[in-house]
Amino acid sequence: HKERKGEIDAQEDSFKTTIQFGQSLISLGHFASEEVKQKLVLLAEEKSKLLSLWEERKKEFEQCNGFMIFLRDVEQTENWVVKQESVMSSEEEGDSLESVEGLLKKHKNYQKSL
Repeated sequence: HKERKGEIDAQEDSFKTTIQFGQSLISLGHFASEEVKQKLVLLAEEKSKLLSLWEERKKEFEQCNGFMIFLRDVEQTENWVVKQESVMSSEEEGDSLESVEGLLKKHKNYQKSL
């Protein structure tokens, strides 16, 4: 999308040159001055529409990017929840002091992660 804006910006000199040339034709009293005026107005309107359309598309792309980031975050969070559920649903009670201490450590780590 930035490439398109670059293309538009690259044409700025062409727009300026065309407008200046048209204005000079009008100021010299060219026989087609009215048509030149109309074309200059049309050119300005079309350029304005193009820039507005570019801004709209930029906004849409930014919204899509934000949505994709949101979806990624949701997926990561869901994966974390599933992992934590499996840890918490374990019915292991420990059969030795070491295993009970290990389970307590897991539980403390779980609490810290919340």
